[in-house]
Amino acid sequence: MTDPQVLSRRPALQSQLDITPIIVYKAGVETDLTMGRFVRMSDVPPKGWYKPEGDEEKDEEELEKEEDEWLGVVEWMDVPFAHSGDSGSLVFAREEGILIPLGIHVGSPESMLRKSHIC
Repeated sequence: MTDPQVLSRRPALQSQLDITPIIVYKAGVETDLTMGRFVRMSDVPPKGWYKPEGDEEKDEEELEKEEDEWLGVVEWMDVPFAHSGDSGSLVFAREEGILIPLGIHVGSPESMLRKSHIC
């Protein structure tokens, strides 16, 4: 298996999140290396999140989604996990010195204080 997307990662991540949050890291352009807690996965974008062009009239149920499409919610710890300009940064976990890519930072919505999203 050379293609990492052959199997869905969602069930494995969800089973871990059912036990405990996953400590994640991000090396952002504005914030450098930061740490947060990956606490849950969501199928619904946060309130006030943008919609793809042409989808403004559709509600969330009408938007087509890929089967494995989700947003991860990362709670900030002592310092902000992200600032403007950090979008696109790799979010990863570490286990026994191995870096495990989890997603890309896509924003910190104003409707959810001290939280960021990855996809």
